[in-house]
Amino acid sequence: GFSTEVIVEVTLDQVTLRSLRAWDARFVLRQAMQSGRAQVQVHLAALLLLAGAAALAASPNPGWCPYYDEGQRFRCDVNRSKSDRSIWTLPSGDMRNVALVGDSLAGQRYNAMRCLLHFSGRLLRGAHTSTLPSWAKAYPAELQGIRVKKPACMEVLSPGYKLSSICLVAAGAGMAGGSRVAEVLTYLRDHRGPLPDAIFVNEGVWFRGSRGDRELDYIKAIKRDVVEDLRARGVNVFWVETMAQHFATPFGTYKGGWYFKGNIRSCVPISDKSWVLTRNAQVNELLQAMNVTVIPALLESIDLHSKHLESKTRHPLLRNAVDCTHFCEPSALMQRIAATALQATS
Repeated sequence: GFSTEVIVEVTLDQVTLRSLRAWDARFVLRQAMQSGRAQVQVHLAALLLLAGAAALAASPNPGWCPYYDEGQRFRCDVNRSKSDRSIWTLPSGDMRNVALVGDSLAGQRYNAMRCLLHFSGRLLRGAHTSTLPSWAKAYPAELQGIRVKKPACMEVLSPGYKLSSICLVAAGAGMAGGSRVAEVLTYLRDHRGPLPDAIFVNEGVWFRGSRGDRELDYIKAIKRDVVEDLRARGVNVFWVETMAQHFATPFGTYKGGWYFKGNIRSCVPISDKSWVLTRNAQVNELLQAMNVTVIPALLESIDLHSKHLESKTRHPLLRNAVDCTHFCEPSALMQRIAATALQATS
């Protein structure tokens, strides 16, 4: 997955392999590991890590995370300084297998988590069919009669030469391609193959005070026995709190659709925080009864009305709309949540 070609020369069974790109070398490493050739494993893994570092250094903007867009959706200022690497808190230790299950805010956390891994020396590559985790490969086309998207996964190689994966599963958005979080957790529980070590879920922002206010009903659909069965198989389930919205309504929520279309062109402070805080406490009480660990996010986001996309990227501009749900990237809030999640898996 690097633009810079790296020359690697390894003699394996009298066959010399040359001109391998970094991730082609990874497959040779896997074969060497399976063959028990420890010396080849160590040297080739070291070469691979050096190749990744060299490719990063050779990049035109080595301080900028490649998992941000170019202003199409979430990156608000395409002209900002490229020195963003300095603002990341980098994780240490081995990376474990992680799944993020949720809506487009989970997608933003997926971006932040990949950037954390990228800047901490891990190498990432989009998983191909042959290297997808078994649960992602077997993911059905439908859940409870709703057509769903296949998980998006990336392979991660840590400095300790450990291979792992990070996947994003669409759920909880109330639109085509996404089921309920409860249904995804039940599918994972019923899958007989290896599972992620940690699952980070969210669901609620699109139903909090809008679309029939079904937030609590959807959370109640998550069954304690499913969570306990997953934990018995070594899978920890975490809930990421629903972050605050800042539309020009008393609670910041919006019933009129995904975006606001009107004369107000900016996001505003929440005038009545009590309702949002009370609802968040109700959600947390339900989750704690299910023995689900909650990762805080509401309080840190409740005053961040100026950090939303508003109309700063092409996506809302093309719709003549204001987005007071998603956050501009890079986002300190998303970075903190991603770092907390990675620390929880180490």
